[in-house]
Order: sequence, then structure tokens, then C-alpha cells
Amino acid sequence: MNFRNCMFLLACTVSVISSTLAEQDIYVVHMDKTKVRTLDSNLGISNRWYEDVISSISADDSEEEQEEKPPQLLYVYEKSISGFSAKLSKKQLESLKQVDGFLTAVPDEMLSLHTTHSPQFLGLKSGRGLWSGPNLTSDVIVGVIDTGIWPEHVSFHDSGMPPVPSRWKGKCEAGTKFAPSNCNRKIIGARIFPKGYEAAAGKINE
Repeated sequence: MNFRNCMFLLACTVSVISSTLAEQDIYVVHMDKTKVRTLDSNLGISNRWYEDVISSISADDSEEEQEEKPPQLLYVYEKSISGFSAKLSKKQLESLKQVDGFLTAVPDEMLSLHTTHSPQFLGLKSGRGLWSGPNLTSDVIVGVIDTGIWPEHVSFHDSGMPPVPSRWKGKCEAGTKFAPSNCNRKIIGARIFPKGYEAAAGKINE
């Protein structure tokens, strides 16, 4: 057998092995907070608990012939929900459902905007705000989910804006063509959460 044939056999073997790996998808998993080992608000402690949950998931070789990639913990959530996001195979998801405290798992999916005309969609009249009082919209922190902004745009200038509210606990994170110095009294925070996208589609092309 010559060298070329050896290389061909090796390539075929690698292809067969990779094709038997179970496909994984990304899920947002909601857990019962009362079942967490500790109700300490320390993110590091919660993170370790969910890592233990993920590590406890194992494939049943007697029922599943495909090899399993290990489950991958992406993010831990403690504010709006108690839970985490992870990359799991269907077999691993079924194992997770047996964990005490599991509530729901929602698959990650691509969603489309319902409207690009928010004022009209909300029924707001031209020239009038949502509230009639002159100061009802002050001291309000607004979160925006976007694919990117141009911080130099005039709409993000902070002239006349009050100081950043003391209750603000967020961060101004560096990103592609975005520096923490781009934050001001109007753009008070900026974060990027790419792990879910990159786990599904590969590294973001910057």
C-alpha cells in the first residue's frame, strides 16, 4: 500500500467518525431557583452549580450508538430567569430533563423583526410621546438589542444629559471598532454576547 492510499484511508476513517457524532443545538434552559444548591447571588457560585449540572449529563451507550460531543455551557442567567444556555444533543437534552429543578428548554432560533416602524406600530402620534408629563421619561435606562451602532452619530451625543444613574451596574465592553471610551452619558453601556451564535455558526467574521 503506497503513501497516497494510506492518506486516503485515513481521510475516509476521519470522515466516518465525524459523521457519527450526534448533532447538537443551542437551548436556553430555565431552572427552578429553589433547587439550586445555594441561593447566594454570587455569579461564580451559580456558574459552578450549572457546570456540575452539565457535567452530570451522560449518554446511555446501550441505547445510543452515536458518539456524543460533551455538552457546552455558554451563559448563566440570574436576572430575568434562573438558568443557562448550552449546546446539547437531543440525547443530552433528554438527560437534562431528568435533573431535579429542570423547568423548560427553548431552542435557539433565528427571528425576524416584526416592524421597522416602532412609533406607528405602538400607535404613537407624531410629535407626542408615550407620556404627557414633561419629566416622566427622565432617569429611564433603555436596553436595546441591535447588531451594532455608530457611536459617532449625532443621536448618541450626550449634550444636556444628566449623569449616569447610580443604580446602573452594567459595563461598557470593547468590541469591533468600539472602545469603552465611546460610552458617554447617553450610551451608558455596551455588551456583546457572541457565544450562542458562534457555537452554532462558527466565529463571527469581523
